[in-house]
Order: sequence, then C-alpha cells, then structure tokens
Amino acid sequence: MGNPTVKEIVYVEPQPNWRFPLHSHESSAELSLILRGRGTFYAANKEHLLEKGMLVVKNPGLSHSEKSDPDDPLEQICIEITDVHIDGMRENQILPEHMDPPLTLGRDYDLTEAVFRYVLYNSADPSARAICGKLLDAVLDMIRKKVADYVPPRDKRPRNKKELVSEVLRYLDGNYREKIRIRDLAGRFYVSEGNLSRQFKAVTGYTVNEYVISKRMGEAQLKLMYSDEDIKRVAAGCGYDDLQYFYHVFKSFAHCTPAEFRDKYRGTETHGRAEH
Repeated sequence: MGNPTVKEIVYVEPQPNWRFPLHSHESSAELSLILRGRGTFYAANKEHLLEKGMLVVKNPGLSHSEKSDPDDPLEQICIEITDVHIDGMRENQILPEHMDPPLTLGRDYDLTEAVFRYVLYNSADPSARAICGKLLDAVLDMIRKKVADYVPPRDKRPRNKKELVSEVLRYLDGNYREKIRIRDLAGRFYVSEGNLSRQFKAVTGYTVNEYVISKRMGEAQLKLMYSDEDIKRVAAGCGYDDLQYFYHVFKSFAHCTPAEFRDKYRGTETHGRAEH
C-alpha cells in the first residue's frame, strides 16, 4: 500500500455552532476521528449520526458537509492524506463505493486516537514524517480489514442481474485505470466469480476484461486526439505502466500504433478545417 503523506491536519475544538459547508477533496482523502460529542454528517444524499468512537473516511471527490450538535459539540482531528494506493481502487480512494463513510472503531479506537494525536503534534517535524506515514498506514490496514469483514444490509445488496451489472459498471467506469481482478470484484459485490462473469457477459456482451480494455482504449484515443501528452504519459494515464504492452494492446484494438492514430486523426482534422 505504501506510506501515505499528510497534506493537511486540522484540530476542531468543541463549538456549539460549528458547521462546515458542502465541499470535497478532489485529489486527496480525509480521515476524521471523532474524539467526543455528537453531530451530523451529510454525503451522497444521506445523513449520518456522528459520535465518539467513529472514524469518518472521505474518498476523493465525495461531496460532504457536517455540523455539531449544539448541546454536545464535536471534537475531532481531521487528516487529509495523499499517496494512498489500494488494489482495485482509484488513487487515494480508501473505502469502496458501497460503504458508508462513518466507521465504528470499537476496540480499535484507543490505538487510532493515539496515532491521530501523534500525527497532530508531530507531522510538521521533518524528522517525524516517516513515522507519521507508517502510523497512518497501520490505520489504513485496520480500515482495509473492516472493509474485508463488512457485510452490507440486505437492502443494499444488488437484487437482480441488471442491478448487479449496473453497479459493477459504475465501479469499473470510475476505476478502470486501476488493476481490476475478477475475484476482487466478486468479493466486492458478494457474488461468485463465475456468477459475476456470466451475468456481466449476458447483460453487456463483454467480459469484464474486454470492458476494461475498451474503456482504457477509449480514454487513450481521446487523449491522443485532444491533448499533446507524450504517448508514455497517455499510457500511464490509462492504467498502463508498461509502454510496450500498451502499444501491443492499442494496436490490437485500433489496428494502428498510437502515433499513427494521432497522425491520422489530426491530419483528417486539419484537412477538414482547411475545407471550411
């Protein structure tokens, strides 16, 4: 997973009228540990009660707002982090989309509080940054275990074939740049690998791998058409660290090399403009 980097850390002292308006962190994640008090957290058109013992995990791009209970105001430590890489998720994503952001820590609370207080007091010290990263990585490992053990309520599970495939498609559309394994998808959506493969193929006409490649190649073609990024950056931005393999997949898909595709499109585009 690698050690995360602290981008910003904020201590929120108890204030009866404290609130934070709707906002999101587009390229980072945030972890908020509730030290005491009560409050309300709003995200994805849902309202969640906050209280001591909860860790609120905010994925990149999650629009959210929160406020304190005037009679029992929140006290919390909020840590914004980057450099989080979890298999099957986009960069800096921590929770899968089907899980609600607040996690109840239970017996893991005391250790998590000790980590958060250490990071609060020491993250500005260059000599302590590596320790802060390792401690936060341990918190992420704890979260990952909770994700693995999570069983959603029955009303949150896909109820039929089309609903299941629709949810898988939404996940793939947001995470196709990441490493996608069928066994991870099956575990995420609580079905067997064989069942998921059959239903996905029946509804979409693609295998999961074919769909991911199609999404990656579509993104690559758009970048080649509309950006001046070099081909290595285009490949990396579509999920391919191995440039030679990217060339192989692209040529199989488009029947030409990335450079030939770019030249062909831009030549056609220039010719079209000249005719008008």
